[in-house]
Amino acid sequence: SIPSLVRWVNEDSEYPRRALADIYDSLLQLLSLLDHRGSAERHAAVDLLDSRLALGVTHEGYRRALQDVATLIDPAAGLSSVYWLLDLASTLLQYPAPLPEQRLALLNAALNSFQPLLRLLSIGQRAAYSRVAEGASWPTLPAPVVPSDTSGISQLAGKTIGIYTLTESAGRQAVASLKEIEPSLSIELLHDHVASPRLTRVSRDADLFVLAAASAKH
Repeated sequence: SIPSLVRWVNEDSEYPRRALADIYDSLLQLLSLLDHRGSAERHAAVDLLDSRLALGVTHEGYRRALQDVATLIDPAAGLSSVYWLLDLASTLLQYPAPLPEQRLALLNAALNSFQPLLRLLSIGQRAAYSRVAEGASWPTLPAPVVPSDTSGISQLAGKTIGIYTLTESAGRQAVASLKEIEPSLSIELLHDHVASPRLTRVSRDADLFVLAAASAKH
């Protein structure tokens, strides 16, 4: 499958490679043409978009990349899609925009997809939303339908968490959201392609180690 191909190129120790930029573009375009677009396809698309923007794109390349990703946004998202939409918005804001109007249009499309669900967001989703809202010109969140229960998070105060994922954009978002919910957390984000001394140390010493199995090489 195409998501499997994306994971394969992601495992490259020098990913993303400028020499393979055209291949990343082709994979992103193929994802936009699929009839079935589930969670794996959407996350693979954001990962490819992140790699292309990190390498730098022309105005035309930027237009095509955002157009391809836009096809993956459902008119009416479910709660299970919210983190992906927030990850997309965070990735767009991470890099310069050769076409600011197109970036704004895609950000608005992402928001419109889940705006009816804003009062239903979980505490983690609300934290992730708040991180991107100002840069994306999104409105302030309304009060939640059910007050957030932070008792579970508070038990992690002062703890060290290790997060391993090859999907760096999602990892950055997870770290920022967790730090916003519980500032005293010490979080180590890892995306090593081999069993490095740092990866070994964190997996051994962290109070909690989170492994994104679908995005792991080890």
